[in-house]
Amino acid sequence: MGADEALLLSGVPGARVYQWDGVWVSLGRFQQPSLVLADATVTPWVMRPTGGLAVVHDGDWTFGYALPHEVEGERNTRRAYERLTAPLIRALESLGFSVAYGGGEVRGGDGIDCFAFSSRYDLVEVRSGLKIAGCAMRMTRAGALLQASIPASLTGVLDESPLIGGTSLPSVRWSAGQREGFAEAVEREILYSSIG
Repeated sequence: MGADEALLLSGVPGARVYQWDGVWVSLGRFQQPSLVLADATVTPWVMRPTGGLAVVHDGDWTFGYALPHEVEGERNTRRAYERLTAPLIRALESLGFSVAYGGGEVRGGDGIDCFAFSSRYDLVEVRSGLKIAGCAMRMTRAGALLQASIPASLTGVLDESPLIGGTSLPSVRWSAGQREGFAEAVEREILYSSIG
């Protein structure tokens, strides 16, 4: 998470696609560990530089992407969000998913788990209507950082999370080929963005 924030602070475009060593929870920067985690002294957790709700990282990909603003001093949230999610959407579509922004509705959940909700800032798989990426963004004067969690395990997100005590919506199912090709697809689309 700190490396993602370093991308934002560097002032130059940068991206990372990574997975986690074991099961971790990342909290949105405004969440309080004592109010979210079942046991903050036992659960491995980290605070994200972006907002949003808790994410249980177990079999997911995490995508961190920072870009300086196109025009100095411009802070158009929607435009920055669209620029940052574009390569992620194209990568998912290249793997056979049909992806769109969430419709603005909030579904399910107890208010602490990112994957118990689907909002207009998330990405959904059109055919199933399920959330395929939970996204959070942070804006500064110089640029913006997007962090996204993409559950890509064959079994999906945990339905019951003993770490945060919440429940999650079912997740989109990935084939082994889609899972193996994801990081390469994102890297290709980031490169395309930088030269296109």
